[in-house]
Amino acid sequence: MSRYVPQSLIVFIHHYLRHPRFRDLSQYQVLLGVTQLSNPGPQACCLGVQQVIVHPTYAGQTSSGDIALVQLSRKVQYSDLILPICLPDASLHFRPGKVCWVTGWGNLRHSVNLPSPQTLQKVKVPIIDSKTCAELYRKNMGDGLTPRNIQDDMICAGYPEGRRDACKGDSGGPMVCLVGKSWVLAGIVSWGEGCAIKNRPGVYSRLTYYENWIHSYIPEIEFVKDSSGRELRDWQEDSKGQKHPGVHLPDHASFLTVSLLMFSVCLLILM
Repeated sequence: MSRYVPQSLIVFIHHYLRHPRFRDLSQYQVLLGVTQLSNPGPQACCLGVQQVIVHPTYAGQTSSGDIALVQLSRKVQYSDLILPICLPDASLHFRPGKVCWVTGWGNLRHSVNLPSPQTLQKVKVPIIDSKTCAELYRKNMGDGLTPRNIQDDMICAGYPEGRRDACKGDSGGPMVCLVGKSWVLAGIVSWGEGCAIKNRPGVYSRLTYYENWIHSYIPEIEFVKDSSGRELRDWQEDSKGQKHPGVHLPDHASFLTVSLLMFSVCLLILM
């Protein structure tokens, strides 16, 4: 059994697929092995999309079920820049305060696009428990607005005071945490309000919730359990506290996004 995402499979959020223009899979290719979108380099490769399996409970933005599986047209050839990510077992608990990492090519902050050469960004965010997250989203609400519900299949991460967050264009990207010696896909960027706004942390699809659903399509896959009890080994913190072009990703971090499909930021590109 393998504890990694299979070589022809990608996990991602699928709210873009609800629009008719995104349903013709022949329009798309998956771009792998890049850190700069404007300068892919010789190790980049493009693969077609053979099949998409969407979760049946998804009912629109901020709802449950914001996840899908993608079968690629052929197996991915792993390299120094293309490596798989582990999936967490349902018994694995990401405690509040545990520091994880989000990567993507989204905006640096509200209305500020990532400039050329569009270098892959990373941001460190701590896990926030669901009760606290829901309470934060009930603060400073406008009149007549319905409170946001943090469902069981969602996990929150970020800072109550704002400071750092995923942003527009990061949707579908990975939130990964170190469990023992394995980097695991704890969440997928799903929704939020603005970017790094006070009392509005990022909300992610919780991978542990979907173990049975994923296993029903990939029975041979093995999910990672936390048997070591080790704490997260932090990467070096960006002193400015935000995502910045030119941030160096450690060698062991090169797999963080290549095993995910992000419709909004060119891992999935129109042919």
